[in-house]
Amino acid sequence: MHEFETFAYLDVQKTGSTFISFLLQKFCTEKELDFRKHGQVGDRYDPKKFYFISARDPLDQYMSLYSHGCGGKGNLYHKLRRKGVDDLYNSSLKGFRRWLRFVLDPENAKLLDNDYGGSEQVCGLIGFQTYRYLELAILDPTETLAACKTQDDLRKAYKAMIDLRRADDEA
Repeated sequence: MHEFETFAYLDVQKTGSTFISFLLQKFCTEKELDFRKHGQVGDRYDPKKFYFISARDPLDQYMSLYSHGCGGKGNLYHKLRRKGVDDLYNSSLKGFRRWLRFVLDPENAKLLDNDYGGSEQVCGLIGFQTYRYLELAILDPTETLAACKTQDDLRKAYKAMIDLRRADDEA
């Protein structure tokens, strides 16, 4: 999260977030209050602030995440290397397909992120990058997402967060 006086940018991995944060630091006239790369809002939520988040075509986002790992970079690559499955990264289209099946398989969710893999129904409903988005986009993501049993539940939880923020804006 990149927080300024009147707004905060929620920086989802592999969505151009490093570039966006660079632009904000360089050109924003407001005082920078906090910067925690890919950090959650948590208790710092301020209904008076404007929050925005970056998104990217999901396939492009996964390709970027795979490519990053092929270069030996990133938290996900290092987690998978420690688990002994870094052979998934071989910089080929076939390798990407194998890696993507692995990353999207709910059985592997715990290897990617403890919170994501900690709720079997969540990793069965959404992919890893969607989880990363929702982890930043909603308050209390672990509790909120764990309560979701269906994709409709996920949509309702997301809509409830949007409605809450709209109500805060109108107040």
